[in-house]
Amino acid sequence: MWERQEIQEMLWRNARQLTKRNALITAIIVFWLVMMGLLFRREFLSPAIPEASSDAPRMPADIWMGVYLPGDAPVGYINVNTLPGVRNGAPGSRTRLSAHMALTLFGKSTDITLLGSTWSAESGGFVEGDCTLHSGESEIRIEAAARDNDQGKKILDIQVHTAGETILFEIPAEQALPLWQTGGIPALDVQQLEPGKEYVLDAFDPLTMKPSKIRVSCTGEETVLFEGQAVLARVATLSGGALNAKVWFTPEGEMARMDTPLGFSLKRITAEQALALAPSEQDGALLQLSAITPSGKQPFRGATRMAIRVSGMEEDAALPEDDTQHATGGSEYVVSAPAGTQNMLLSDAPRDERTPYLQGDAFIQAEHPKIKEQALAITDGATDVNTAVDRLYEWVYASITKEAVASIPSALEVLQSRTGDCNEHAVLFTALARAAGVPTRIALGVVWSEEYGGFYYHAWPEIYDGQWVWVEPTLGQRIADATHIKLFTGGIETWPQLLPFLGRIQINVLDIE
Repeated sequence: MWERQEIQEMLWRNARQLTKRNALITAIIVFWLVMMGLLFRREFLSPAIPEASSDAPRMPADIWMGVYLPGDAPVGYINVNTLPGVRNGAPGSRTRLSAHMALTLFGKSTDITLLGSTWSAESGGFVEGDCTLHSGESEIRIEAAARDNDQGKKILDIQVHTAGETILFEIPAEQALPLWQTGGIPALDVQQLEPGKEYVLDAFDPLTMKPSKIRVSCTGEETVLFEGQAVLARVATLSGGALNAKVWFTPEGEMARMDTPLGFSLKRITAEQALALAPSEQDGALLQLSAITPSGKQPFRGATRMAIRVSGMEEDAALPEDDTQHATGGSEYVVSAPAGTQNMLLSDAPRDERTPYLQGDAFIQAEHPKIKEQALAITDGATDVNTAVDRLYEWVYASITKEAVASIPSALEVLQSRTGDCNEHAVLFTALARAAGVPTRIALGVVWSEEYGGFYYHAWPEIYDGQWVWVEPTLGQRIADATHIKLFTGGIETWPQLLPFLGRIQINVLDIE
């Protein structure tokens, strides 16, 4: 049993380090859950955590970070409040998160609120937590709790609450706990950072859910503002996996600023400064962050073939190939929209490597009775894939209001709200198609926008009818045109894979038909 004095000493010793670490964790979680979703734009779119024991010393530690677009245009704030405490005789800490952002996307004001709470034990890491994301009428809540299973291995139980429903699933804790515990950021002893030197640290890569290495380079010292005061800070670049960032640390090891791969900056400010922030009114600022202006020939909507050369990616990076997109040599690719589709009976859906594309998950709830009921109503009587897909495409395109929704897309939520952008169209179509027996997956990449004159990040479904065919229920194309460029396929858990492309990928259009 822990003695009271030992607990107090440990809590006081670790409180500041916990607070610093949680600020970095918060930044990553917030930007993954919210900002990755905001990058996918479509052309039309202009249980409570118990209180800590009263026996624990009260050491509230508040961190406030302002969120800024390039040019220091404020869009919101993040607040992390860490309070050490004792639960069941063991020390730990409760961290509460609140974040608010107000963005102008394609002429529409979009408010995002994120509220969360976690309890972590000093000896065992993450124990439990919950997070709720609000955007307009949309709300989704995620609860997580760690436990030991019958084999003595840690399991993370997840509950996703959306559209009045609760979806339960579990994952091995060794895959998820490192993300909650460290956010992939290694522990940095800032006092040891020397300008001109590099350090390689063990870390955790949330993209692969595996251990990785992070290279830390100290580039020098700069004067920055820290809660309104000028301080001389050490400047470090972190590179490796998705965690490419530039961070300014005060001599005491506090994070004064972080420039994220998404183009946003987090800056340490006071509570008064945070609450007084006026959201930016720069229309389209986020749009410009995600724009890719091509060189070469001018793309146009409706193209049936496009030859491109891509550059700016890592040396060994390559775009995926399938029946629509294939490499022609080096970094050159051809995207060809098929003139027609093959066909197969729904009863002949493949039971091989495509089987997972008939199953649901926490956000694509293909097995849920409401999804299955709606899929049956739409495809009733269809015996072949093409007939089913035609009906699903027409229903989703006509039934979903084209509107920006800054949320974690859930098929059940979209079925209820009937509102959304490309994310919402893609997850609902995918869930309905899988429920109808059509192997379907989600592609993530970029698509050409006539209105804005550039390629923008986008998501669309692919169905299998003997070959993989790209479908575009957001833009109203039964077969997606050749101005779509796929970067990878996957669900929400794959969104961070976009990070290596942001601000780097360049597209040269060699030919367009």
